Amino acid sequence: MKTKFKMGFLSILLMTSTLFVSCENESDKNTNDSRLAEMQLLEDYSNYTLSNIVWSKQQGYEIASFSAVTKSAAQNMKAWYKVGSDNAKLQMESKDLGITIPDVIKTAFDATIYSNTTLWTIEEVEFEQDFIGNSVMSTYDVELVSVTDPNIEAELIFDAESGELLFSKEEADNDTESDNFVVNAELKAAVTAIYPTATIIGAEIDDTVIEVDAIVEIDGVKTEIEMIFSLSYEYIGEETEATYTYATMPAEFVTISNWFKAQSTYPEPAGTDIVEIASEKMKDITLYEVEVEYMNKNVQYEAEFILDSEYVITISDIEIDE
Repeated sequence: MKTKFKMGFLSILLMTSTLFVSCENESDKNTNDSRLAEMQLLEDYSNYTLSNIVWSKQQGYEIASFSAVTKSAAQNMKAWYKVGSDNAKLQMESKDLGITIPDVIKTAFDATIYSNTTLWTIEEVEFEQDFIGNSVMSTYDVELVSVTDPNIEAELIFDAESGELLFSKEEADNDTESDNFVVNAELKAAVTAIYPTATIIGAEIDDTVIEVDAIVEIDGVKTEIEMIFSLSYEYIGEETEATYTYATMPAEFVTISNWFKAQSTYPEPAGTDIVEIASEKMKDITLYEVEVEYMNKNVQYEAEFILDSEYVITISDIEIDE
């Protein structure tokens, strides 16, 4: 009994000491990472007077939030660093511009529905620079919230040089798991392996996947797309959305018009009625979700269809607007 007790005690001691060394090594690594990032921050922003520096960790990055003062004014900034064995490299930086729309994007912004202050309120404007390999992508990111429904948010991304609107999306603010993901060389390689000329607008991490907003060329047309990758950068799927009128709906969706012609309960949409088509592709499976708005004075309805990869309707649903 005494021997058994001694062996058990030694085992516990061994596990405890191993755990202590492991934690100690991890603590040393975290300290070293922080030290390298802090040194690089001071070097990268040596032309600024820095204050209120607060460090945090996210997705393997050392992130500094700080106030940077130049001769003109103070700016609230963030810098994302990827730390290697003996150095830290700046991956992305952002500058908080408050709620002021910069002159370079004002024309493009004013041309959108989001400039209507009775419908949308600007929450934040940021200037962002992504350092991907030897290239730099500079954009303005405008975040807005709906006046009529505070749960609806919109994001607009503009090219910082041309002022062109690159990307826009609306979504319900009901996802507490999502967070920004810094676009790195591995993610860029995964995206361009599928769409070589893709322009990556931004990325988010959501639970166990990375969601990438990008502009790609599909059949010679620039298209906004959301691509989904695993945390190890394996391609999972993608989703695109496009808006047409009933008259300009792509020819392959003729099954929709055939469906309306084959029944008499609901009138066929007019050529000017709106059709929204979402394409969802996961591995070798493709599904299409088609929404049609019929806006006649006397009868108004919304029709929703799910089509398979051969454009065969598998589900149809009609809702009458009272």
